[in-house]
Amino acid sequence: MPGDLAAVVSPPTARDADATGALSHCVDVRRLCRQLQLAGVELIAPHDPGTAVGGGVPLGIDAGVVLSSEAATSQLRQQLQAVASSGLPLSVSISGLGSGTGAAGRFDRICQLLQAFQPHMPKAHRSLHVAIDAETALPDALLRVREAVLGAGHTYLLAGNARFRSDEKAALNTDDDRFWAGLWRRQASQRTHVMLAPEVMPQCPLLSAETAKAVLPALGIQVPAGTSWLVMRLDVTRFADTHGVLRETELEHALHSCVDAGDALHDAASWPTSAMRQDAGLNRRLAIQVTGLGDLVELRKIDPCDVEALKNLDELLRWTRSTLQGRSHLIANARGSLPAIEQSDPSRLLPCAVVREDWRQRWRHTADETAVRHRNLLVLSPWSIFPTRSRADFRYADLLPILLHADACAIQRSVSLSHWYIDEFKRFNQRAWAVLQQRCAATLIAKGV
Repeated sequence: MPGDLAAVVSPPTARDADATGALSHCVDVRRLCRQLQLAGVELIAPHDPGTAVGGGVPLGIDAGVVLSSEAATSQLRQQLQAVASSGLPLSVSISGLGSGTGAAGRFDRICQLLQAFQPHMPKAHRSLHVAIDAETALPDALLRVREAVLGAGHTYLLAGNARFRSDEKAALNTDDDRFWAGLWRRQASQRTHVMLAPEVMPQCPLLSAETAKAVLPALGIQVPAGTSWLVMRLDVTRFADTHGVLRETELEHALHSCVDAGDALHDAASWPTSAMRQDAGLNRRLAIQVTGLGDLVELRKIDPCDVEALKNLDELLRWTRSTLQGRSHLIANARGSLPAIEQSDPSRLLPCAVVREDWRQRWRHTADETAVRHRNLLVLSPWSIFPTRSRADFRYADLLPILLHADACAIQRSVSLSHWYIDEFKRFNQRAWAVLQQRCAATLIAKGV
């Protein structure tokens, strides 16, 4: 899809109920998917993107509420049925399990509810993604329940901040040792993951960061529960020669295509829950994961411990973020900015009309300068800093600061850690978490707060 905005397919303003309208809608989606493919971008969608294009359903479940209320249980069943009909993959983020010996039992009861729903899911999505608060019980106990009731599948563990602080007190904590040892024993399967990014960051400085305790099934991106995302993946090595020199014009075209097609596809998508439909209208989230970063360093034959390697990737991702943001700003000027920006205007709450109008004008000026069409755009993974054709070389951990550029973090892992030691595994996760924690402070500095 070329840089010209006029080339973007205008999405329908209403869904046609007749067969002709449905076919037209399907053709538009397939054409956009094909244009992304030609640009070198992969749309992460269910098997048939003509009927479903979202990155999945990140459903939040409060176990305490569901297990104590028949009305809440019935509502959950209705939501699960809607998800099954959508054709989208599902992840469930389970909170409210309590603590102690009863937590595993409550988790088992929630898993039993989910098990009854599994046969109604499309066959490709019956292996559910499950996110659990790892502080309710030791991971081993929770994982045994999950596997016994729901079968094998991706499990994401939300750990407390203390797990990631490498101070002496934490190092002497026996419970902490058991936590990391339990994860290390399961790392070979690449299905158990630590949730590292506690917040999702906005592209517009007028919007706030959001707590991310759920996981998007596509690529395992940590997100707020009930949010709606279109997911794409762009491997930068597709735009590089054998020496790692990038064809910048082609890469820029691909990044523009992500935003252009993603904006049109957002309007064509169907979201199965009311929370997701509301979120889609307000925030128009795109998850554009940039990968191949470790491969690029390898092609350039730079030692990953050399500051030059980090400088190269930092410059690339600054430019990438600026390119995506600039394209989103251009579309906002042409079609209207993000509704969430207008709703966050603080002047609406001021009682005095004169003061309210003064703040309103200031707000509008800033909003016009910084407006975007999409709340979130850039996704990175701590595992993408490793070359994909070999086992993970721990020296590449020095490239983790590039995560500062991420709006959201993908935590599924595909590289092998078979030659690592448990201390390296623990240190890597702690370092990645520490970098991701710094993003909010960096945003406040950028805002001048």
